[in-house]
Amino acid sequence: MKRGLMSHDAYPIRSYAIDNEALASLRATRRDPPSCEVCDAPLDDMPASTGLLMWAREDELRFEEPALCPACALAIGVTAMRQWRDEEGS
Repeated sequence: MKRGLMSHDAYPIRSYAIDNEALASLRATRRDPPSCEVCDAPLDDMPASTGLLMWAREDELRFEEPALCPACALAIGVTAMRQWRDEEGS
């Protein structure tokens, strides 16, 4: 007897276990008004840019995109490009 396609076959259920630190982060309130994650300068409605932080916890790779003001976005971008250029030139 052929089994029909069940909804859970088409859309597998994914569950993730989180620790207390991750749970606290999810419950953290958003800062009002939004501010730069580096210098705490107030931001307009949208940040000028976002950074990208990557770190590993056990087998899991985590990402975070902190909001940045124009000055910090420029400084971080130029520093990253200079470091990349120096590493590639070596």
